[in-house]
This record gives sequence, structure tokens and C-alpha cells, in this order.
Amino acid sequence: MTLESKDTSVLKSVAKLRSITSLDGVLRRRDANRIHRLRLRAQGPFLRALTLFVFCTSLLLGPQNALGQHEEAVAPVIDSFWARKAIAVQDRQIKKKGALGISLAFGVVPTDPLRVYLPIAIRLAYHITESWALEGSFAYNFVSETALHSLLRSSGTDPAIWERESHRWRANGAVIWSPVYGKISTGSRIFHLEFYLLAGAGAVYTQKQPSLNFEAVARPEFVWGAGLRLLAGRRWMVRFAYRQHLALRPKSSGIAWPAELSLGLGVLLGGSR
Repeated sequence: MTLESKDTSVLKSVAKLRSITSLDGVLRRRDANRIHRLRLRAQGPFLRALTLFVFCTSLLLGPQNALGQHEEAVAPVIDSFWARKAIAVQDRQIKKKGALGISLAFGVVPTDPLRVYLPIAIRLAYHITESWALEGSFAYNFVSETALHSLLRSSGTDPAIWERESHRWRANGAVIWSPVYGKISTGSRIFHLEFYLLAGAGAVYTQKQPSLNFEAVARPEFVWGAGLRLLAGRRWMVRFAYRQHLALRPKSSGIAWPAELSLGLGVLLGGSR
């Protein structure tokens, strides 16, 4: 075999090897493309769902991000229309511990069908803590007869049948507990509110009534009730109170249950400021 024939056979072998290699590459690429298409087909629903989620999220967060970028510019406008900050009630700004509260109250006792009592009371309260206080109260009653009382008197009926004792004044001491504290704003002013409960005892003075053989006497009584204290500034306060009194009537003729509603104005003296 000549040298040229050997070279020719070698070239043919190389060409055949190259064709086989290129065919193998083609087959491999075709298989890879097929596998890729199968993967895309399997991941298609997931990719579509992920694309939809990203699109919706961008729609929702886009305006907020845009507003956040310009928040400093629009903040004054928003503040003029809406309250953007919440203020939490923390410590009491008005300290009552060690303070003496003095108040003048005007009230009404509408529970007696024969008389209407209009008490004027002065009350002194010493605040032991922010929640507890001791109070002393003295009230003088202005008395007016009701239409029923005048009718019975003019009818000539025996007063012993329908007449009752008349309360002239009462004095008592009570313990006050303030379990609830809060604030209310009216725009430029902040008021502090306190809800309180009270209970105590004292005496009620009934005037002499000859028609019933009642002598003027002071008798023991109990008192309990509730109220609302409105504090303005650091000293002034307004009080709304309900007081229920309980006392024995003269000559064991029953129990008196006068209920009192009052409105008072007071001031706090001393204490920590």
C-alpha cells in the first residue's frame, strides 16, 4: 500500500469519526431541548402563578412606595385633616397625693314626694394616694313643699297619716376610691377624668315638728355613692356626684332613703405639682 492510499484511508476515518461526533452532538442537543421543554411544561402553572403574584404585588405596593417617597412633602397637608399620631395615657399629669381638695356643691334631693330638698354642701378631701382619699362633708338643705304636700295640708287630713320628718342638715365622712382615670381632648385643651366610689357614715338633723310630736334631733345615717371628677389645669375641678343616704326615721317609723344629685366646683391645694 502506497503512502497516498494510507493517507486517504486515514482521512476517511477522521471524516467518519467527525460525522459520528457531530451526529452525537445533534442527538444530545435534541434530547436537552426536549428535556428543557418538558421541564417548562411541568413548571408552567407555577411560573404563571408566580408571575401573577409579582404583578399584583407591584400594583398594590407601587402607590404606597410612591407616597412614602413623598411623605415629607404631603405630611403637613395630612396633619391638617387627620390625626396621624396616637398619644397613649401614661403617668398622671395632675398629682393629687398629699393635696387637699375643697369643693362647693349644689344639689337636689327629688326622692321625697312631700318635699324637695336643695342642699348646698362644702366638702374637704385629703388625698392619701392618687387613688384613695378621706372626705368630710357638710350640707344644709333648703326645703320647699311639693304640690302633693300642699294639697294634703289644705284637705284637712290628719298630718300623722301622711306627714314625714324634715331634714335640715347632714354631716358625714367618707372614704373615696378612684379606680378609673382617663383624658379627654376638646382640641386646644386636655381634661383629666376620674370615676370614683365613696362610702361612709355621719348624722342627719331633723327639725322639730309639733304636729307629729317630733323633737329636733340628730340621728346616725350611712352614705354611699359614685361620681365623676373633671380636672382642668392643675388645680381646678368639676364634680358630678350621686349620693344615697340611709337613716332611721323618728320613733321607728321606717327608713329614709333620700338620694342626692349634685354638681360642684373645687380646687386642689398643695400636693406635688
